[in-house]
Amino acid sequence: MASFDDRGAGAWDDEETMMALADVLTDVAAGRVDGHRCPRCDKALDCKEDDRGWLHVRCTGCGLRFDGMLG
Repeated sequence: MASFDDRGAGAWDDEETMMALADVLTDVAAGRVDGHRCPRCDKALDCKEDDRGWLHVRCTGCGLRFDGMLG
């Protein structure tokens, strides 16, 4: 389950967003949350995994947002 919010980031569909974020999401799931850049605008990403296993990725520039669980 995943949700995306890319208002203001252009016309990317969910599949393109997931493909662009695949490496970032893999790293975040493995506990590596620092130093990631947005695949759309190259600004810093705020990444974390909560205590329920949900991954949260936010772009500090264009507003790209991912919330979901990887399995």
